[in-house]
Amino acid sequence: MFPTFGTLVNAGLVLAGSLVGISLSRAIPERLRTSIMQGIGLFTLLLGLKLISENKPELLKVFFLLVVGSLIGSFLRLEERLEGITRGPSDIARGFVSASLLFTVGPMTLMGCILEGAKGDSSLILSKAFMDGFSSIVLSSSLGKGVALSAFYVLL
Repeated sequence: MFPTFGTLVNAGLVLAGSLVGISLSRAIPERLRTSIMQGIGLFTLLLGLKLISENKPELLKVFFLLVVGSLIGSFLRLEERLEGITRGPSDIARGFVSASLLFTVGPMTLMGCILEGAKGDSSLILSKAFMDGFSSIVLSSSLGKGVALSAFYVLL
């Protein structure tokens, strides 16, 4: 089975953004990195609100699943465990794990892939791809080459 168009674009933008971030790492000040990540976060929030408003009947289900997911995550101490993974000895491993988690774990990734595979609608995964491309610039400028390696994980 071959990756879908949106997945290929996502992996390509992560790789391209990583290469830009690595080459410009000294030229990107920390305050700009912070501003870019805050902008991406705001865009994600607005996109999520738009999707929720379009699917109002499903809002109660979304709320319920968020609560259940939070309870399960808290019970299993997932955040602590994920933070433990990124404290490893290698900067490359830290960049790879951090970027892989950001790019592949989350509702936009899952829903985008499902929509593209089931309905041929790549709009959500392409939006995520552009967000990931910009995020990879910022991440690789501070975390290094491991972020670029995460593009292969995105492809899977």
